[in-house]
Amino acid sequence: MVTPGEPRATRSSKEGRTGPVRGAAAAGYITPNDPNEAKHCDWQPVFRILPGVGGEKARDVWTAGFSKDFGSDPLLFPAAHFKSPLVEEWETLGVQLVKVSLYSYRQGTEVRELIFDGKGSDKMNWFSKERLISSPWTDLKTETTNIFSIPGEVRNPKAPRSFYINRNYRGCPKDEGWLVVGEGGTVCNWEKRDPRRPHILFSRKSTHVNWTTGGDDVGKADVMVISIKTG
Repeated sequence: MVTPGEPRATRSSKEGRTGPVRGAAAAGYITPNDPNEAKHCDWQPVFRILPGVGGEKARDVWTAGFSKDFGSDPLLFPAAHFKSPLVEEWETLGVQLVKVSLYSYRQGTEVRELIFDGKGSDKMNWFSKERLISSPWTDLKTETTNIFSIPGEVRNPKAPRSFYINRNYRGCPKDEGWLVVGEGGTVCNWEKRDPRRPHILFSRKSTHVNWTTGGDDVGKADVMVISIKTG
């Protein structure tokens, strides 16, 4: 159900899905009525990060003991992060797999996907190198990481970075990694380049990227969605 005044996503036979969020699929909401997406309908979206909405940090929304649920089609709402009440019931759900999806409005599709083993996990520890099953980066399982966690960078309050998968710190110009949700940090130029808070950066390469010198190899996602499979 969409609140009065909220625009709905629409479909176009020539252009695919269109609308304020470029469609449910682009926002990570999969509908079982779409035959092209039916194979994904057993994934349940439980969290969405939307760049530029400001307010609470994405990691604070995830870790806090409350939800931000906007109705039966929550991921169609364009103006806020979304958190399902299921996140706070994580350990009772029988979570089997967890998926992190990055979406691009311009491409109108999922551009990166990570799958984690959710068995026996809680809402914090599933996001780890040890539980990683698959990712788009060929070196992620073999390279060293200095941070791989949901809280991310917590030592420096001026550099809040969450859902952070980073290879190394060697001074800002040499920082390298795979994925980061920038929460308004002011320490490094690379995290100030996108003024939106939050913003989602990822490596467009098949390996890690230098956050400063990577240029076009540093991608910006328009939506990040966490989904679960239970059993």
